[in-house]
Amino acid sequence: MDEIRLYGLIGYPVSHSYSPAMHNAAFKQLGINAEYVLFPVQPEKFKEGFANIIARGASGLNVTIPYKERVMEYLDKISESAKLIGAVNTVVVKNGKLFGENTDGKGFVKSFKLVTGKTPKGKNIFMFGAGGAAKSVGFEMAFSGARSLVIYDIFEDKAKALACRIAKNTSSFVKAVSSKDKEAMAEEILKADVLINASPCGMKKDDPKLLDKKLLHKGLVVCDVIYNPPETPLLKDAKRMGLKTMNGLGMLLYQGAAAFKFWTARQAPVGVMKKALEAQITRLHK
Repeated sequence: MDEIRLYGLIGYPVSHSYSPAMHNAAFKQLGINAEYVLFPVQPEKFKEGFANIIARGASGLNVTIPYKERVMEYLDKISESAKLIGAVNTVVVKNGKLFGENTDGKGFVKSFKLVTGKTPKGKNIFMFGAGGAAKSVGFEMAFSGARSLVIYDIFEDKAKALACRIAKNTSSFVKAVSSKDKEAMAEEILKADVLINASPCGMKKDDPKLLDKKLLHKGLVVCDVIYNPPETPLLKDAKRMGLKTMNGLGMLLYQGAAAFKFWTARQAPVGVMKKALEAQITRLHK
């Protein structure tokens, strides 16, 4: 029997992740002798932890908060699109070399189209966050024809740097709003067609609210990259107002399917992966 192939998710924390359920169901369906596990690695131990996982013979990894940018310096080759985005969420190990790719943005846009029935083309977008997930989501929405993208992050320099990079490489109008200027933030949200939370805010019960719910207006589509909990306070407020909402589950599914293909060179069984995710949600959120 072939030796079991090892895949997993590196990040901190990772205990909330549904990825093992999804990928292990896919391996089983296709008869691939492989296992997907969680690798919680604390920030101060990342270099050593990452090296140890590779030394254990991992064939591929997903990368999550807070390492999507940090992991890049330890890779041998990075795809042009991941270089442009400035973040990696998928690592493939081939012949002892580490290759980095980013499937987050494409996963988000695919989910956006399917869940909302809309396309990013011509839309005015307001996005919270300027980290690894926000980079890929922001770039992909701009590549998909967004008219404008306004970025807000508590670290203003990060928001400005990301806005500059996306503006330079796409045809969308892109700018950052100051984290100190709540009035400007409110003004931009009121002009938006789509609001995206691409920050971790909302994962924990004691997280502060992102915005005053009075800013949620008719016709606004509200998206969150968070999938656990399935409904963040932001999405709850939007739903109560009858707005169209989307959580991060579709993004997780479609970025995972793309990562699976990079690792195995086989088409991912998306239906099976989706069922595994739904079963996981039912178990955890009865």
